[in-house]
Amino acid sequence: MNSEYVRTNNVTVSKKPEATSRKASIVALLIGLLLCVIMVELVAQAFYFFVVKRQLDSVKTSAFFYLQKSGNDELGYELRPTVNLINDGRLLLINPLGVREKSDTIQKQKRRIGLLGDSVVFGINQSQDSTLSELTEDIRGGNIQVINLGVPGYATPQMIPQLKKYQPTYQFDEVVYLLNLNDFTLRNSIYEGADNGVYRYFNPPTFKSLWFLRKLIYRIKKKGEVMYNSAYYHWAFNGTKDKIFESLHTLKEQTTVPFSVIILPAGIGYKNNTYELADMTDEIEQFLKKENIRYVSPVNEYSKNTTTLLDETDHLTIKGNKVMAQIISDVLTK
Repeated sequence: MNSEYVRTNNVTVSKKPEATSRKASIVALLIGLLLCVIMVELVAQAFYFFVVKRQLDSVKTSAFFYLQKSGNDELGYELRPTVNLINDGRLLLINPLGVREKSDTIQKQKRRIGLLGDSVVFGINQSQDSTLSELTEDIRGGNIQVINLGVPGYATPQMIPQLKKYQPTYQFDEVVYLLNLNDFTLRNSIYEGADNGVYRYFNPPTFKSLWFLRKLIYRIKKKGEVMYNSAYYHWAFNGTKDKIFESLHTLKEQTTVPFSVIILPAGIGYKNNTYELADMTDEIEQFLKKENIRYVSPVNEYSKNTTTLLDETDHLTIKGNKVMAQIISDVLTK
C-alpha cells in the first residue's frame, strides 16, 4: 500500500495534501521572517546613513577632533599625530608619534615610565600640565619621564597592542596601568559600552540593526541614565571578566619590566558611606594576587570629598588627578 494513504473503517484517506499544506505554511513563515529581518536592517541602514553617520562625520570634521583610524585592527583608532590645540583654555599637545607628550624626542635621558589607560590617563578634561603624567613627573622632581599612553575609549584588550606599539620606541623601565572599572567592556558585544561611540567613528558595523539592538540593551542596563550606575558596572563586569582577566594576564606576560596596576574607583560607587563596587574590586584584587601583579586599590583615598575628586562623568578632577599622581609616584619601584 502507498505509504501516503491510510485505511480507516474501510475508507482510504490521503495524507499528502495535509503534509504539503504544513510544509507550505512553514516555508511561508520563514520567508515572512526573512523579509521582516531584511526590512528592519534596511530601516537601520537608512537611519545610520541619514542620521547617525552625519552626526559622527560632523564630529570628525571638527577642528578639535584629535583621533584617526588606526592601521592596527586591534586598536581600531588612535591619537592623531602632531596636534597643538587650545580648547576652552585647555592645551592639548600630541607629538609626531601619536602620544600626548610635549617632547618630540625619543632620546632616553631619564628613567622612563609607560602609563597605560583610557580617557582618565589621557586627561580628556585636563590641560597638558594637569595630566597624570605631568603631575607625576612634578612630584618626582623631574627625575623621571612619564609617557602618557592613554587614549579615550580604550579598554584592557587595547592595552596589549598599545604597549607593544610603543615599547620598542620608548624603552620603558617600568609600566603602570590605571585600570578603570569601565574597561570591562568588549567591542562588538552588548558590553561595548563607552567605547561604542569613539570606535564606531572609524569602524561602523556591517549589520546596523544588531548594533542598534546592542545599544538598546546598553541603554536599558544604564536605566536611561547618561552616566553609569552600580548595576551597570556589575552587569558588564560579570559578562566580560573572563576575557578582561585573560587580557591582563597577556599584558603582564608581555611586559618584561616591573608592571603595576592601579584600580581606579568609580565615584558612582560611593553611596551611604559604603562603596557599592567593593565586591568587584575584591575579585580584581584576588586575580592580580594570583598573577603576582603589583597593585593598588585606592578606594579609601577617594571616599572623602568624592565629588571634588571625581566629576559627574567619573573622570578625575584636577584635585583628583593630584591624588592619583601621588599614588602613581608611590607605586613606582624605587
